[in-house]
Amino acid sequence: MTEWDDAERAAYLTLALLPGIGSQRLRALLTHFGSPGGALTAPFELLRATPCMNGAAARAVTNADRRSGRRALAA
Repeated sequence: MTEWDDAERAAYLTLALLPGIGSQRLRALLTHFGSPGGALTAPFELLRATPCMNGAAARAVTNADRRSGRRALAA
């Protein structure tokens, strides 16, 4: 398993908590962008072009509230 700092852990949780981003899409995002933070900062067009992603899922990532991952990490 990859060792991540707290910022990457929070980014991972943000993605994992998004509606419409299940395990298959999450795996595709991590593979394509290399890290949760990379996926969260990617522009819509690149997200949409990622395997397994559609427009709604790409929009969910683009509009993700990063505080949700930080809150989950702190809990």
